[in-house]
Amino acid sequence: MVNRSNKSLTGFTLLELIVAMAIVAVLATLAIGAITIVQRSARDAERRSALETMNLEIEGFRGDTGSYPGFVGRVTGSTTQVRICATSACNSTSDKTINLKGAAIMLSNTSATTTTSEGTVYCYLRTGAAYSLGVNLESGNNFYLGSGTNCSFSANAI
Repeated sequence: MVNRSNKSLTGFTLLELIVAMAIVAVLATLAIGAITIVQRSARDAERRSALETMNLEIEGFRGDTGSYPGFVGRVTGSTTQVRICATSACNSTSDKTINLKGAAIMLSNTSATTTTSEGTVYCYLRTGAAYSLGVNLESGNNFYLGSGTNCSFSANAI
């Protein structure tokens, strides 16, 4: 004969444990998604800041020389340096170099037109006495500075 005591069993049933684990999994997925969005926003803020730094240097170039630079482009072979020059030869004493860091560094693929978490795509276009400087943000939006027609990331990429 089996002797059963009158004690009630305490604890969770298997079904209750599975439901609790499912709830935790859903909450973890939501948290990871939110963290990803915050990280992307932080990288985009860094890119906008780098673009504003470039814009200040372009305005400084204009203050020094009386005109906007004819060339803004990457230092050959570099993803971390941008040159601001009177001409594409970049041989003037008024030329400037900007160092990029973090999320603001450029993609090594110079034909890329879309920013990723790996690097950034910028553009510059001078039209007469105006210019446009832009960055393609990871969020899918573009951010432009300057007074000219918006530059193209395919035709005027830095």
